[in-house]
Amino acid sequence: MIEGFSPIIGENPKYLILGSAPSVISLKQGEYYGNKQNSFWQIVSAIFNGPKLNTYQEKTKFILDNNIILWDVVKTCSRKGSLDSEIKSVVANDLQNLIDTHSTIEKVIFNGKMSEKLYKRHINFYPSKIQFKSLPSSSPAYTLKVEEKLKIWKDFILN
Repeated sequence: MIEGFSPIIGENPKYLILGSAPSVISLKQGEYYGNKQNSFWQIVSAIFNGPKLNTYQEKTKFILDNNIILWDVVKTCSRKGSLDSEIKSVVANDLQNLIDTHSTIEKVIFNGKMSEKLYKRHINFYPSKIQFKSLPSSSPAYTLKVEEKLKIWKDFILN
């Protein structure tokens, strides 16, 4: 069994970004999106006109400063390797409570189709005042060019 991370919660969050579960590399490093090939940090920094984020401390501060909550749908699961398709025996995080207690959330962003699928299967809570959207995964396993991923993410988050 693998166990995910605690959420990083900015003050008065507007955006909730949900991954599925941390990769093997992320778990080893104890960091969200720890695989250097994952474009997550590059994408979010570009959307909010931030600097290049080098250290995990800078990345965490960036999330906090930009009114974001970063978390995963999965609290615990079994999985061989890092592929989302291998996720089994899911226990989900209490996302309904998180959403209920942060009334400032305007948009929920699923980082890839699997996080959306897991959310629908295990949470299925869609308050009408919040926009929900699955965006292209920042994972290197999803081969769309980073520039195209960025454009799609930016269009949803900033509009």
